[in-house]
Amino acid sequence: MTIIKNGKYNRERLKTEITSLRSLADDLEMILNGCYPSMQQLDTSPAITNWKLSARRATCLAGTLVEHPRLGSLVPNGITSEVWLIDLDRNYARTFSRFYRLGEKATDA
Repeated sequence: MTIIKNGKYNRERLKTEITSLRSLADDLEMILNGCYPSMQQLDTSPAITNWKLSARRATCLAGTLVEHPRLGSLVPNGITSEVWLIDLDRNYARTFSRFYRLGEKATDA
């Protein structure tokens, strides 16, 4: 996640995140179009054994959602998808799924 404050942020980290996200999107689009990973690509990929599905925490925003396009005009206890960038100078955040305008910060935050 990138936070912009007083015009400053880690540009190299943001570039790395952009590269990773583009690579993920490119791979998913190839699979969508029926182009699956080659045996050579899979042979050089790491393996995982004794695996299971799991979950981990991701940074998100929690608060009152206003004018959400899917959830309605007022969602008192909303939670966003994973946050990728917060711009405190311009009062917005970019989550995995959309931009959010930032209103007042919670007093206990």
